[in-house]
Amino acid sequence: MITLITGTPGASKTLNAIDLVLNDPAFQERPVYVYNIELLAPGEALGWQTLDLEQAKAWYDLPHGAVIILDECQDLFPPEKFGNKVPEHIRRLNTHRHLGIDLVLITQHPKLIDTKVRRLVGQHFHFKRQFGLQSATRFTFQECADDPSDYFAQKAATKTRKRFNKKLFGLYKSAEVHTHKRKIPWMVWALLVLIIVTGYTIYSVVANFGQSDSVSSPGPTPDNVTTQANNAPGQPAPARREGQPLTREQYLEQWSPRVKSIPHSAPVYDQVYVVRDFPRPQCLLREKTDQCRCYTQQATPLEVPEAQCRQIVAHGYWDPTREPPQDKGTRNPESSNSTQATGAHERNMEALRIRVQTQAMNY
Repeated sequence: MITLITGTPGASKTLNAIDLVLNDPAFQERPVYVYNIELLAPGEALGWQTLDLEQAKAWYDLPHGAVIILDECQDLFPPEKFGNKVPEHIRRLNTHRHLGIDLVLITQHPKLIDTKVRRLVGQHFHFKRQFGLQSATRFTFQECADDPSDYFAQKAATKTRKRFNKKLFGLYKSAEVHTHKRKIPWMVWALLVLIIVTGYTIYSVVANFGQSDSVSSPGPTPDNVTTQANNAPGQPAPARREGQPLTREQYLEQWSPRVKSIPHSAPVYDQVYVVRDFPRPQCLLREKTDQCRCYTQQATPLEVPEAQCRQIVAHGYWDPTREPPQDKGTRNPESSNSTQATGAHERNMEALRIRVQTQAMNY
């Protein structure tokens, strides 16, 4: 079988090729030949033999069952021009299985080698190393991937994380794995700092919001409880523990109107929404159209049934909030002030009636 190993410089291609040959049961107890790999003393002790370029091109003359590692294999299998005669060492790859020979080809990119060689690849490993870490991501393809860096090609591949076998560093001289130092880009550090600062800021805002809200809120005195019960347009806002920040659900509930068409019916306005007056109907019957209309003392239309409107026009209505009249001879200063206030109220109401009558002429 022809195995292809690709990756950028320093991606651990040679290291993983040696690891594959040493540990894959399919390569055990077989003669191993290497090209373009400088073996050190421990590597030579394995009994592996090195090849020069001409010997590597004559790979088909090596013993039956040989395992051949060809580093920088583009030296042997560069892309050939269309129409040129196919070299013998490429042509005979078609029958390499008849010789019982397995080849492990190492290059930086598949397109650096001839198309005819790529079509014979039975297994393709592509390694990607980041930040100088002592590990790399391995993408496994069942055939040669012409562009192993392509997003969709990598999605279709089998992806694994492979740590470096440091015991193999002493077998050969490498200019790739050993010289790369771990270096995390500044953007990664900046992103980490941004996440920490953002998280702390959000926590501080939420914590301070809860504390300030609990300090500014009045205590549950009887007067407060009575005021809320009497003045709130609905049930009071749900209570929470002292100093505890509001949850998202509680916060949204505070701003949700109890009556959708009345924004100030939201619980958040309970402390400031205090009733000061009530609508007093001022009703008019227009003879020309025989229509009856009622208005409040603020000159706003008041929805009153037609029969009730006519009843008020004909007979008036009882207002239990008005001050009773008192005899002039028995008035005291306090009642005098009250009477003056009542008189002022009557004058205001009369002015309002005139204004309502003027507005009513338009309907």
